[in-house]
Amino acid sequence: MPFSAIASSTRFRLSPPGEGPSDSRHQTAAQGSPAHKRVEQRAPHVLVIDDEASIRAALRRFFVRRGWGYDEAGDGAHGLELLLGAKEPYTVVVCDIRMPRMTGAELYDALVSQRPDLLPRLIFIAGDVTSPDVVSFLSRIDRPVLMKPFELQMLAQTIERLRKEIGDG
Repeated sequence: MPFSAIASSTRFRLSPPGEGPSDSRHQTAAQGSPAHKRVEQRAPHVLVIDDEASIRAALRRFFVRRGWGYDEAGDGAHGLELLLGAKEPYTVVVCDIRMPRMTGAELYDALVSQRPDLLPRLIFIAGDVTSPDVVSFLSRIDRPVLMKPFELQMLAQTIERLRKEIGDG
């Protein structure tokens, strides 16, 4: 059949999203074909690393209410294990600086050598920024730091900026 004959016998109906027929009888064959690929966006996923259970619980509520996937670790060593074992990188990692077993600074240094691609995803939280070791750490990194206690709105704004920087928002 010549192309002009196909073109003259084919009809298309275009409707703005939400205004066209929604039942499956009106879907085109192309939508069910292998050539049609639906792009599914993965929900954002956060890892919270903090030794304070109350902080983890508050952040869990904050992220889950926003539809985020949520994982947590009570210290830097467990957090590093989760980061290195993840099939896909976390969208954001919120990490305390002072923790048992492995501090946030030690976790950062481990990522510098093992997974530097994850560094832009880090947001640090801290209750103490006056001790010499924390001051030294903060002076050598270029990552956002929120002082505890912080407003959740400030965290949301920081995450929004970070996601734009890494091209995920």
